[in-house]
Amino acid sequence: MPHPRLAAVTMLFLAGCSSPDAPAPASASGTATAATPTRATSPATPAAPAFGAGSCLPLAQWQAEGKRRFVVHSAGETSGSDEATTFTLHFDVRLDGTVSTGQLALPDIDPASIVVDDAELQQQAQVCDGRVFIANLAEERGGVLAVGNLKDGALAMTSLAYASGDEDTAEVGFKDGAVVVTDRNGSVRLQESPAADTETPAHGLVAESVQCEQDAPQGHTWLRLALNTDGGVRSMEYTTTMPSGASCTVSAGLAGDTATISQTKNTTDMRWDDNADSSQASHMRVTRAGDDYTFEALRYDHPQFCGQSAELAQVIKLRRGSATCTSVEWPK
Repeated sequence: MPHPRLAAVTMLFLAGCSSPDAPAPASASGTATAATPTRATSPATPAAPAFGAGSCLPLAQWQAEGKRRFVVHSAGETSGSDEATTFTLHFDVRLDGTVSTGQLALPDIDPASIVVDDAELQQQAQVCDGRVFIANLAEERGGVLAVGNLKDGALAMTSLAYASGDEDTAEVGFKDGAVVVTDRNGSVRLQESPAADTETPAHGLVAESVQCEQDAPQGHTWLRLALNTDGGVRSMEYTTTMPSGASCTVSAGLAGDTATISQTKNTTDMRWDDNADSSQASHMRVTRAGDDYTFEALRYDHPQFCGQSAELAQVIKLRRGSATCTSVEWPK
């Protein structure tokens, strides 16, 4: 027996293909009726743009009409010893009659280092493009932006560390369809993560980056370089995993990192000057040539980054747009 849906479609098809000489169908009263002419239908009215679309607004301006509301507040999760172990930021958004909530755990942040309280967080909050909610956790030097991207009724929460001096802070704007954050290290464009991973929820906003990975007999390599809008390197995350399971992990430019980053036109140097002998301090470098990047582990304190019997690859080459490393050179 044919499927009911298929039978219905077949009948419609046959009805539509009747002879032009066939009589018009009869009405319920038996009187022949003319076919109703087909009329072009206008496309559906596009949804009205969100209030503040295409710009970044101070929170007070965004919610001035009383139709919208964004509340941000912090909390310190405590252990059995009543010592704060994880700093968590909570976002509550009311928009178009719907309430959306999100929270972001920031384990690398010491609450005592934050120089703003919840009231100041609220006053300084911003809303970009009518759907991106940003709170600035400023410290004496630098800080972290907490970012909630409202998509399909859910807040995707991410964070971005930034560099600053005593008197300045990160500046947030909206340009060419993206949130752009500017600090002492340059400007970075935030992009929407297409899918969730271990660190980023789907639709979370993260710094534009170039990254690659590669498997080799020596081990697995994974490297991500967050980029400024001019192509310079803003931060670095690097992991190698040996066949035995031992691993090395290095990061610079993220919240809680101790590395100092310095930039020239096409070179980024990362130094960890926490060694008693500065000549032995860890030093890594990224050089750029167009869309090609080369990472070098020039010198590093092994126990600081690696487990026993693990090592870092010495040179990694990667290219923007390619998920596989161009080449990886291991110590000989």
